[in-house]
Amino acid sequence: MRAQPDFLNYVYNCINFPRRSVGWCLATWPIVVFGAGHCAQALVRLLLTMQCQVTVIDARDEWLSKLPAAQGGKLKVMKARKELKEHVKELPGNSFVVLMTMGH
Repeated sequence: MRAQPDFLNYVYNCINFPRRSVGWCLATWPIVVFGAGHCAQALVRLLLTMQCQVTVIDARDEWLSKLPAAQGGKLKVMKARKELKEHVKELPGNSFVVLMTMGH
């Protein structure tokens, strides 16, 4: 699958900004993580140190409850109540999606 030209331009502009401005590029990145298991827990904690918006979608309450409380609305936790493909249809077009596999 080829990357979209807008995305490539976006990444190019982020790389070519002075290092102190890179956070500005990340601030607009909506990242959606499907899955809240132990690998996703570590990933979400890392993403929350960056300037991006993170949404985690999972059907398992026991894992969703282990996610950290995010300051400033950086983390949105959603209980999956339908097929995951239905959630994908509702995502903003500029979302980056990470699929965390259960039972690896």
